[in-house]
Amino acid sequence: MATFTKRIDADIRDVGYSGATPFQSSALSLGNPGAVVREISLRFIGVTIPQGATISSAKITFTGSDVRASQTINMKVYGVDEDNTAEFVISPEDTAKTRTHTSASVDWDATISTTDGSTHDTSDITSIVKEIVDRGSWSSGNAMAFHVGDDGSGSGHYINVYEYNSSTTKCALLTIVYVAASVSLSPSASFSATLSESFSPSVSPSITPSASISLSPSGSISLSPSGSISASPSLSVSPSPSPHPPFFGLKIAKSGFNVLEETDPNKLIFSSEYNTLKYYKSGTITHSVSEADNTLYRTKSYYTHDLNFYPYFEVYCKDNLMSGWQPVGKFQAGAGAYRSFYAYVTKTKLYVVASGYTGIGGAGEAYDVVFYYKIFRNNLGL
Repeated sequence: MATFTKRIDADIRDVGYSGATPFQSSALSLGNPGAVVREISLRFIGVTIPQGATISSAKITFTGSDVRASQTINMKVYGVDEDNTAEFVISPEDTAKTRTHTSASVDWDATISTTDGSTHDTSDITSIVKEIVDRGSWSSGNAMAFHVGDDGSGSGHYINVYEYNSSTTKCALLTIVYVAASVSLSPSASFSATLSESFSPSVSPSITPSASISLSPSGSISLSPSGSISASPSLSVSPSPSPHPPFFGLKIAKSGFNVLEETDPNKLIFSSEYNTLKYYKSGTITHSVSEADNTLYRTKSYYTHDLNFYPYFEVYCKDNLMSGWQPVGKFQAGAGAYRSFYAYVTKTKLYVVASGYTGIGGAGEAYDVVFYYKIFRNNLGL
């Protein structure tokens, strides 16, 4: 039996909700302060639970950030039903609240008194974690996400908890106790040997090998006048045919897997058997830019990804002066009217920029610019 723990490790991975509005700040709440309910979406990366593992227990631990008398909160915990759920996005909204949930959900109804630093566990969420790691394409090291939503907390009943921005050591903590799936071995080789000793008055050395589909060498040596020794070793090997044709190329396995034996793409870092591009994420980012902005790039924005390498991407844009989507580049809109659009990528973000609009309209006139992006990644689920 093993225990896995993971604490939230980035600001974008614990997103608060005030009613229907997602936000990031240094304060998170759960329950109903009185005006609107408060909820939290959480994403934990690098969850090293093997596919198909037996989950003994699982929970999320929150740490109180202030002193509050006894509060009765009624919450419900949901999981995200994905193999390796992507990074959250505030705008356009894309978090554990908006993604497809697991069939399993867990009620967390509790009466809690908080102090600064007090810890509070959710109800056991084993059923949610089990449903995620039982997915056929789940792989150890993937990311999993949860949404803790209000389930009828009374007005004025809520708790305040730490999030990543306010404390990297007191933000939400995921704990999973599990047993990895067992592996059975069926040896397909057998060996037997016999040795007999007898005496013979003659000398007749002989070796008589025999071969068939199984390997069965045999031989006898007789010595006289003192005696003879006859040895008949027998080795039978019945190799099982490989379900995969011979591989010629390059493979790099993830930590803990044998590159000479592994064929599951989700357990490989790279394999020349597979294509290198795979659809990862798409979405839109909308800005409003005015002539007064000119080249100050005030519409620069980004989408955060968690690939940790420079992915291939495509970006298109349009505004109210275009007839349709255009690849990012430069566009002329009549005499003296110029604007430009471009995009670039880093290991963690895709940036989009709109500038210009000189001579298009009056000072302060605004134009909506919409960027549509596609990001691709390696086909091995990295």
